[in-house]
Amino acid sequence: KNHIIFLISILFGVSVHAQAQQVPHSSIRPDGHEPFPYVEPSRVGIDKDKLESIREELLKWVRNGDLVGGEMLILKGENTILHETYGWLNKEENKPVEANSIWYIRSLSKPITATAVMILVEDGKLSVDDKISQYFTEFAGNPETTIADLLAHRAGYTLRDDDSDQYMYAGVEDYARNGASHKPSGSYGEYGYDNIGYTILAGIV
Repeated sequence: KNHIIFLISILFGVSVHAQAQQVPHSSIRPDGHEPFPYVEPSRVGIDKDKLESIREELLKWVRNGDLVGGEMLILKGENTILHETYGWLNKEENKPVEANSIWYIRSLSKPITATAVMILVEDGKLSVDDKISQYFTEFAGNPETTIADLLAHRAGYTLRDDDSDQYMYAGVEDYARNGASHKPSGSYGEYGYDNIGYTILAGIV
C-alpha cells in the first residue's frame, strides 16, 4: 500500500512538472546598447527571490487558466531588471507570447490619458477648471462640467451610456465628439465610473 501511495505521489509530481513545462515562458535580456539595458537585480537593490515569486505567481495564473498570456517588464531607474513573457498570444493556434507584443489595454488607457492632460496643464495649455463646452460645443452634459469632473468620473456618465463601437469612427476626435453628444444618464457631481468622460478627454488632448 505504501508503495502504491509513493508511486501515485511520483506520478502526480511528474504530471504537475509536465504541466508547468507546457506553459511557454521566455526571458528577454536587452544588451548594453539598448535604451534600458539589463542589469542583475542585486546591483540596483532588488531582491532576486522576490522577482522569482512574482514570476511563479504569473506562471501559476497561466497554469490555472486565470490568464491566457502576459508580458512583464520591470525597470529600476534606467535599467531593465526583468522582462519576460508567459503563456499564449493565441492559445487555439498554440502561439506563445512574443516580446514587445501589442496589447489591448482597455481602461489602462485612462491613466495614460490623464497623464497627457496633466502634462498640458503643466505646460499652461489648458486648465482642469476649463469647461468641456469650450472644446466641444455639442457637449450634452451639465454645462458646468469641467476637465476635473471628467478626470474624477463625476460628470454624470455611467458605463451603460457607452454603447458606441470605437471602430466605427474616423479617429479620436470623431469618437470624442460622439461621446460628448451623449446626454449623461446619471447626476452631475456624483461618482460613476465611465468611458465616455475619458474619450472626451482624449479628444481634448
